[in-house]
Amino acid sequence: MKTTRSSRFKSLPIPFRYILLAAFIFIGIYVFQSYISYMMRQSDRFLISEETLENLRAEKVPEAVIENLEKLGKDVIWGEEHFYNMLKSQLGQEAADTYRGVIFKFTFQRPEPFNLMEQFSFSASNYLLWALLAPLVYNILQAYPLDRQTAFRKKTIHFSFAILLAAFHEAASTVIYFLPPYLSGQLMISQNLINHVVPNYPAGVVGRFVEYCIIIGAFIAIDYYKKYRDKQLELIMVEKELSNAQLNALKMQLHPHFLFNTLHTISSLMEKNIEGAQKVVSQLGHLLRSILEQDQKHSIPLSEEIKYISSYLDIEQVRFNDRLQIEYDVSKETLDAMVPNLILQPLVENAVKHGFSKRTDCGVIKVSSRRLNGFLEIVIEDDGKGVPNPAAVLANPGIGIQNVKDRLKQMYRDEFQFEIKSPNHHGFIARLEIPFLKDEG
Repeated sequence: MKTTRSSRFKSLPIPFRYILLAAFIFIGIYVFQSYISYMMRQSDRFLISEETLENLRAEKVPEAVIENLEKLGKDVIWGEEHFYNMLKSQLGQEAADTYRGVIFKFTFQRPEPFNLMEQFSFSASNYLLWALLAPLVYNILQAYPLDRQTAFRKKTIHFSFAILLAAFHEAASTVIYFLPPYLSGQLMISQNLINHVVPNYPAGVVGRFVEYCIIIGAFIAIDYYKKYRDKQLELIMVEKELSNAQLNALKMQLHPHFLFNTLHTISSLMEKNIEGAQKVVSQLGHLLRSILEQDQKHSIPLSEEIKYISSYLDIEQVRFNDRLQIEYDVSKETLDAMVPNLILQPLVENAVKHGFSKRTDCGVIKVSSRRLNGFLEIVIEDDGKGVPNPAAVLANPGIGIQNVKDRLKQMYRDEFQFEIKSPNHHGFIARLEIPFLKDEG
């Protein structure tokens, strides 16, 4: 089995994984900044050096002018217009205009060539050193966290470690930066070099401390994200367990309700239709066996649900001496659609109870299904006596209808429709619409 770069990266401990990623991002940013800095150095820049002053003296520039130029210092000045304005402020308008050409001649600096390794070396020594120190930084954060619960003493210790680590990093990165040119003979350790490095050391420590804070901030953000993600997963698991418990409780309500009605049917047949009672018992056994086989599943294919209600309606047909007619109009493309287990049985039972049980003539119950865009529509329809206000059936439902509403809400939240209608006060139409989903195994 091949190991991808992504999986190898994810197998690293969190400190190494994220700080290495951050270090290379910082390097990319620093190289980009270096390139911008290089592009700036390609524009007009002027420098008043000792050599500049000597050249101006050779050109017979008055000493008073040279002394005033010397006051401008030895910093690089960017842009011809800026430099000219500084000359006017220092020398006056007349002297600036008189000596402008010769001053520009000996102060203008040629563009510097771009040295990729020189630009890259400092960023590499800086940020890759942070990558090596990342485990230590992470352990300091774990030992002395910076949250509200941490005592002030521990925060002070963390701050002290941060200063020490920043000071060590500045010293080590400086050595790493100058070591290759020194070993190659391109650089000599001189007093001028020391005088340049030492005064800049405190400012470098401050810069390293800021970088330390950035890294610590990244670690804290990662830890908070990890805790947030774990909390979310925990909440999802708790919610799932709660939903499963509620669904199981609803199913436990449904089973006794259905069994009570079926046993009542068997009891009523025992004295006058022994053969019919035996047939109902056989159908009930088949039905219970199917229910037990699917008991651990909250969703089953519609084809299985149709088998359940077929067995139930077979029982009711025996009970009413075949005066009950059943019609099925189930689309083939919907047979493998997933529906809540036992969701149709209460609707069919309601059709028998309100549409047929009090009649002496024949009655019809129709079961149909179709695919409607991305949803599954199932309709249970009877031709019995309706009601003037079918909304009242949903407003004050019995156990079966309430179970249907509760289970649909548990499983589909707001992505379902459930309605009961009684067109022209004749018969009932129970219609439910749920997302069309298939079993993915």
